[in-house]
Amino acid sequence: MSSGSTFMFPTSSYGIVRAVWWRGGWLFATDSQIGKFGADGSVLIPFTTFSDEAMETSHDPYLAVTDTGVTIGYAGSPKDTTQPPYGRLVALDEQLVIKTGPVNVGVAYSAIAGLAPDGRAVAWYQGYLSNAEGYRFSLLTPSLTPSGTTDLLDAGFESTETAEIAVGATGFAVFYRKTGCPTSQRFDFAGNRVGTSVTLKPSSGNCPNDTNLYAYRSSLHSVFAAGVHFVGFGDFGTNGYQPWAGYAVVDDSTGTARAVTAFPRQDSSLFGETPTVATFGGNFALAWSTSPNGSSTQDNNYFALVSAEGTQLSPVLSLGLSVGKYLAPIVAASPTGFVVFMVVPATPTVYTAFNIGCQ
Repeated sequence: MSSGSTFMFPTSSYGIVRAVWWRGGWLFATDSQIGKFGADGSVLIPFTTFSDEAMETSHDPYLAVTDTGVTIGYAGSPKDTTQPPYGRLVALDEQLVIKTGPVNVGVAYSAIAGLAPDGRAVAWYQGYLSNAEGYRFSLLTPSLTPSGTTDLLDAGFESTETAEIAVGATGFAVFYRKTGCPTSQRFDFAGNRVGTSVTLKPSSGNCPNDTNLYAYRSSLHSVFAAGVHFVGFGDFGTNGYQPWAGYAVVDDSTGTARAVTAFPRQDSSLFGETPTVATFGGNFALAWSTSPNGSSTQDNNYFALVSAEGTQLSPVLSLGLSVGKYLAPIVAASPTGFVVFMVVPATPTVYTAFNIGCQ
């Protein structure tokens, strides 16, 4: 592992939460801003706000890159607390200038819970106060309007949990979490269900957080390559066996799981962040963090490499410490391999790119 360029980021509680290599540079998104940087850390497009900052606070963004620009889905919380939150979508051009939106998705008390990486489908959840609780999935038009049939993936959800949409060879795969195991559901490109939902249980028959009395942050990330969907998931909760992190490898053509694995606990930490995931050369990588307590100012960071068959190709690699609660490591794929972005103690005001020497 070797360190490379450094990248400035704007003030944000969670730092950079999405990183995608796009047209010769890195797209970085915080909870409210997006910018583009060269591999050497140079600013190609300065960070700019994508939400309606005068009216709302934005968080939990999803990125999609299209032929004409970037689409962002996020949760929008009005600054006027008498108004309800909505899932929001906004389209930007190649220079990251807003061209459409932000617009609402779903009903009041909704939030975006997934966006296909090519912008062709969206998922959202509707909370208890919407009187129509649950996860939903729909195709998405370029004008940011859901189209076709809106599919009720599940009639319940936990407010701290997320979903993610992957684009496979013949359709979409939606991965979503309730307390317990991750669940997957396939759709064709016309938005029709393919098969039934699949619960991603480990070979032991137990979900990784079956012993978790209360799931604080059940969530996941996914990526597609080599005919499979790779899903990184994690949780932390109220018992002494958390946090945990793990992965599933799901066959795109059949929807069956080739592997579902939870890593052994890496340290004595009580809190953790969900693994980010990336693919390069037909293999997959995860990076995640843990922290000893809720007030810690430094996190422990880890990395693992997995094959398309679900075999762990390397021991879990300790990436060392990072600075700041919630500033989790981000793994992404550059044109030459895996890169992990972290805020390390030596340079606490910038992200440092670490090139991982395994493929």
